[in-house]
Amino acid sequence: MGLLSEESWPAVPQLRTSHGKAKHVMERQPANDHGLPAPSTLIHGGIKHDVYRLGEGAPIILMHEITGMTPALIQLGHRIASCHFTVYLPHFFGPLGKSDEAAGILFCLRREFNCFSKNKPSPIADWLRELCRRASSECGGSYVGVIGLCLTGNVVLSMMTETVVRVPVMCEPALPFLHKESLGVPERDLDVAARRLDALPLLAYRFDTDVICPAEKFHALHNRFGENARLTTIPTGEQPFCIPDRSHSVLTGTYVGEDDPNHPVHHVLDEILMAMRTRLVRKA
Repeated sequence: MGLLSEESWPAVPQLRTSHGKAKHVMERQPANDHGLPAPSTLIHGGIKHDVYRLGEGAPIILMHEITGMTPALIQLGHRIASCHFTVYLPHFFGPLGKSDEAAGILFCLRREFNCFSKNKPSPIADWLRELCRRASSECGGSYVGVIGLCLTGNVVLSMMTETVVRVPVMCEPALPFLHKESLGVPERDLDVAARRLDALPLLAYRFDTDVICPAEKFHALHNRFGENARLTTIPTGEQPFCIPDRSHSVLTGTYVGEDDPNHPVHHVLDEILMAMRTRLVRKA
């Protein structure tokens, strides 16, 4: 059964080891009115967040950006799930189904994500690796795809230290905010990612006039991973699609013609889903 199944909910609010340290716990939460099933709560390493699950198939972790779990993010989750994937949506902050950048800024100050340092670890990374292990187990031992957006883009590299992660995707990675040329990930995580990317290329996307995810971020990815980082920069302002200058959100922005099969955003999602289909094969 899945993260949302009653069988997986513990009878007690928290479990403890013989040393008295709290272990991860899944708790049932009430249903909502935003087109999502009732979430589970994952507690691991002192961090606690709700997790929503959609669909059936190989698992994909889809992480929201600094504006929170917006309607566009939820719609993207449904869209991916409709392609025969199980989509896990961790909810880090803000009201469900609404955009709230102020909540995102306050969340940055809690420092679960490394938002400001060049190479410090993000405490949320271990929680996310545990979520990957859970998702793989629940989906029959399948490998896991991970998609990070903006605030959550860079932590994808730290998630690659978990061996079940097979398809890493970074969209408009923005961290650390104060160091455009840095990736905001510890060197040891980058070393592991570099070794794994020899067989599992990284997919990364940004708009060419994005000032939140500037070109220096992609230069840093290329310098570290070379051709194993497949970096796609999408042009803005050009006909026939006229994506506005300084656009930021590749998969959750509102762009005229996004459902046109010739639209560059459509091509990006197709490429991501194709990588998921081909690489998330069940482990023997």
